[in-house]
Amino acid sequence: MEDNRHQSGDAEPSQPFAVFFDPKPDRENDGEKPDRRGEQPMGVLYVASYDSAAFTEEDQRVLRVMARIIADLLRIYTARQRITTGLADLIKDPITVDPSFKEFLSENDFMQDLEAMLNTIKEQLVADRDSQVQLSPDAYEPREISFIAIEIDDQERIANSYGDQTLRNLSRTVGQRIRDLLPALFTNYTDCKLYYIYGCRFYLFLRNFSLEKTADNAERLRKTLEGKILVKQSDLPSSTLALSKVSAHLGVTWYLYEKLKEFFAEGQDRSIADISSTFYHSLDFILKLGASEGGNNVFAWDPETKTYVAYQPGEDRR
Repeated sequence: MEDNRHQSGDAEPSQPFAVFFDPKPDRENDGEKPDRRGEQPMGVLYVASYDSAAFTEEDQRVLRVMARIIADLLRIYTARQRITTGLADLIKDPITVDPSFKEFLSENDFMQDLEAMLNTIKEQLVADRDSQVQLSPDAYEPREISFIAIEIDDQERIANSYGDQTLRNLSRTVGQRIRDLLPALFTNYTDCKLYYIYGCRFYLFLRNFSLEKTADNAERLRKTLEGKILVKQSDLPSSTLALSKVSAHLGVTWYLYEKLKEFFAEGQDRSIADISSTFYHSLDFILKLGASEGGNNVFAWDPETKTYVAYQPGEDRR
């Protein structure tokens, strides 16, 4: 916060007021050099007089001290306001950590849904062992499950160029675009669930979709997220920012029911939470693999090589 002293003899009288302006480096007086890095001026303390050279050096010193005090008070007030902002929503919905993404299912929802699915399979296997009738594989549900993990590329570059808030807004915009595409990509899109995990990462949980179908749709998502994306910065008019060269890397994992049964085979003393963690870490691994290869790609499970490979559209798969 700086003082702007108008000392012209023909100046119009003016009441003190504050105006916001583009931040400039703060100046220090009288050899005082406190470490104020990271702080930016908040406004202007405007004081005017009819007389020329009306303010002595002592007056200027007092005004500078006043400006500093006002700036600190404004920061304290802003901090107190942040405490109460959204407090009602926090009390009403304590599970939601980030209100900016409350329109999406959360990481906690993902783990709960995954554990519920595994519990269902475990119950089916127990019932099957106790039954004298052997059911066909098609009788079990789900017959196969797959996951698509999505993460935005070049997050550090975007944050450095446009700021962390813009990166968050971009992440929310990408999530909204993925959600809106689900009915077009998947016939039974009600069997698809989209989760916001953290940062710029989303997971799709799919039931009864083949590996080929899942990987093909992951490639379609990659193409849709590539290029220029319009990001709404606020509710104010003309607040949309066009970000170019946006891309994402995606990972696909897939499990047949027979594979899921192996987790509960006799001798496998593993908890539901432990098995869920295996799925979770597999998705994290495949995203890191895609990022290490430069991003803007799709890596998918290959049943033949039994590893993750870069997906090629139109590739023959069993």
